[in-house]
Formats: sequence, structure tokens, C-alpha cells
Amino acid sequence: MIGTPAPNVSIDLGDTAEIDLKVSVAPYFSILAMLSDAVAGMRRGLPAPIRRNVWNSLRGSSRTAVAPIGAPGQSILPDCVVPLMPRCDIEWQAFVDHMRAASRQSVVESIEREFDHEIPEHWSAVAENPRKWMTRFADAIVDSAGQTIQPLLTRATPIIDREIERVGRAAVHDGVDLLLNNLCPRLSSSDGQLRFYDVEPGSYELAGRTLVLVPMLAGDQLLLSNVDCPDIVWVGYPLPGAGQLWQRQPAIDDANTLGLLVGVPRAAILRFLSRPATMGEVAVGLQFAPNTITFHCNHLERTGLISRERHGKQVQISRTERADKLIDLMA
Repeated sequence: MIGTPAPNVSIDLGDTAEIDLKVSVAPYFSILAMLSDAVAGMRRGLPAPIRRNVWNSLRGSSRTAVAPIGAPGQSILPDCVVPLMPRCDIEWQAFVDHMRAASRQSVVESIEREFDHEIPEHWSAVAENPRKWMTRFADAIVDSAGQTIQPLLTRATPIIDREIERVGRAAVHDGVDLLLNNLCPRLSSSDGQLRFYDVEPGSYELAGRTLVLVPMLAGDQLLLSNVDCPDIVWVGYPLPGAGQLWQRQPAIDDANTLGLLVGVPRAAILRFLSRPATMGEVAVGLQFAPNTITFHCNHLERTGLISRERHGKQVQISRTERADKLIDLMA
């Protein structure tokens, strides 16, 4: 199991009720996420069969071109890899068109600018022959999308639609803080601060910019972000419910947006706790193994959705006011 490192990046969101929050459907980031996991070696929880299919969809030259985006301990991507910002919905073909049209000079300048003219070893070969690299990288996008990823993206359309609805509902009902705090395991939000881990730590301010959420088909440990744009801060995160597309998981009812938000088992626990109960009662009532209940309740407690109180030899768990608001929001 991949651990979740301690957050070292914080973004001051200000008053979360005043945030301009948007969702961008940009499939390119899903393709980039899968390539980084399956080909470049940045293991972030993509299921092995999908990883194998993505790998097999590429030619050897394309695999070599993808390698720099997942160098160990690195996560910085120059603008030539992400030539468009997700300010709106955008098809992945638009990214490929920009790559194929890029000049040699623009690619080199992008790399030098990102690394302050101290180009790391894993990008040096790209800087020496940028046009060949861009052509092969674009080929990797086209081949992986056409053979493996696009069918998954198509099947994911209903799940993405539900995610857009979920985010919109949170924005309308002042539930942004709850939404962000339960977006994915690598993100947390409290006291107006959005926190996550990155190889480059730092503190930033949203400062009136639009916060753009980019749901991705990706392993559940992958997170992409950009805090440097003058008008937006965007965060790419694993699409809730995407596991239905590549492995056997409990089906999520279209109306059960709580399950999409916190996961099916945790949603079941929260709904079961309409009144306080012991861990044993929850395990029996939901037919979960005790260690499974413990695992999920630990997460729910960390995110402020349940509390524990000892009564003699027994420990009762209860929903918090935060959880009640979340359930009302997702009803």
C-alpha cells in the first residue's frame, strides 16, 4: 500500500464561501496521469491490468519519450508537457495539436524556464532534441488514448457528470470546505487552508483566483496541481467512483452522491450512525470485518466526520455536526 506523505504545500483559500469554484473536464490530464503511472514509473495506484494495457499500447520510442515525466522524486512538468491550462472543458486532441505545432525554441525555453537554466539529467536529452521528443510524446498521447484510455473515458462520462453535479451542489450550499476535505486521500482542507504533499513545498494564496478542480481517471494516490497561473489555481485529483471502471467494486447508486464523495464503505458507516453505536454494532450491522471498520473509522475521525467516546469498556462512535451537514448536502 502506498502511504500518504505529510502535507507540505498549503494554499490560503480565504473565505471558502466566496471561492469561485469550477470543474474542468480535460481528459488529457487523465491520459498524462496514466502514462506517468504505467510507463514513467510514478506508481500512484493504477490497477495492474490497466497499467499493462497502457504500456502495451505504446511503441518503444514513445515509452522513452514519456520517461522524463515520472523521474523518481520529481514532479515538475515544464509548460511544453501541459501547453494548455484547464480554464474550461477541453479535449485531449487540442493538447496534441499544440505539441505538434511547438517550435524547437519554445520547447527549450519552456524547460529552461521551469528549471531556472539548470536542466536536470532526465530532461537534458529532451532539450538536446526537442522536436523529436515532442513528436514522440504526442504519439504516446494519441496511441494510449486511442487504444486503451479513450474507451475508459467514454465509459466514465456518467461518473464525471455526477462529479460535476456534486461540486456544483457544494458550491451552491456553502459546502466547499467539506468537499475539498473529502476530495481525495492526498488533500485536506480546514481553517481556509487547502493542504497536500508535493516534492516542492510552499505556501500560496488563492487571492481571488478561480479554483479549478480537474477530475482524472487515475490511481487513487495521484495528484496534479499548478499554483502559478495568474488567474486560476487548478488541482487534478482521482475521479471518485472511477474504480467501478476497472475492478469489481460495489455499484454506486446514481443518487448516492455521498458514496462518491467519501467512498461506499464510509458512506454506509455514516448513514448507519443515525444514532451512536459501538464498533461492534457497526461491524455486525454492515457485515464488515472489524479491521475494515477500524480502518474506515480512523479515516472518518481524521476528517472530522465521526467522534469516539468511551463508556466503561465500550467505545461509542457518533456522527459529528460536520457529518450531518455533509449528509444533508449530499441528500
